[in-house]
Amino acid sequence: MSRYRDLSILMPQKTNLSLLLLLLVSVISNEAAARPRSIDSIRIHATTITENSELPLALVTKRDAGIRATIHTAGKLTRAVVLFDGNKIHLIQELTEAGSIKELNGDHAAENLFEMLTINPDFHFQSEKLSYQTSILNGYKIELLRDEIVTPTGIEQQPTEANLYIKNDSKLKLLRTIQYIEFFPQEDSPFHQPKRITFTDHTNASSGEIIINEVSYNSGIPDFIFELPKPLQP
Repeated sequence: MSRYRDLSILMPQKTNLSLLLLLLVSVISNEAAARPRSIDSIRIHATTITENSELPLALVTKRDAGIRATIHTAGKLTRAVVLFDGNKIHLIQELTEAGSIKELNGDHAAENLFEMLTINPDFHFQSEKLSYQTSILNGYKIELLRDEIVTPTGIEQQPTEANLYIKNDSKLKLLRTIQYIEFFPQEDSPFHQPKRITFTDHTNASSGEIIINEVSYNSGIPDFIFELPKPLQP
């Protein structure tokens, strides 16, 4: 698991050139060890807040494997899992007697996938092109908007808003909007990682927010958690 922290070295006022070079090599080596060259997976612990509930959310995503979102229902033993395997998306009601599994289609599938993707926008949208090619989004359009921000390393494009549209003939109808309100500090993340997100469902005018509490990268997520559970034998 990779985490990031600021590195600093206190140096005496007088030092010889060879010692300075050794210190610089040490800093470069430590920085390389602290910052992975590539990100393969992300694990997130968050809280979803609506007018009626406040529920814990765990989301794991792994490149070329899928996305898994788990929500524990307050006051019940039910645990709902939304599972995208790169092709289809299913709703799994865990910890129930039947352990029901239902494939989602249409708006329900597109909306759930949209929300899972947009929690990690820089991971899933590279050069504004979605990393997944799936028939779930046929007939839909995802729009990711960015603003230019000035950073110590230059000007970067930070996500500001994401919209999900359904295509109806030649017109687009807005279904969902995600707005990025706050981000984790750049030194703590290789991406513009959202920390606070608001969401709006335009079909019923409901809204809420997601507060991301913890993020970890390359934390050893196995592929099998993106597979559907086997049905229970009678």
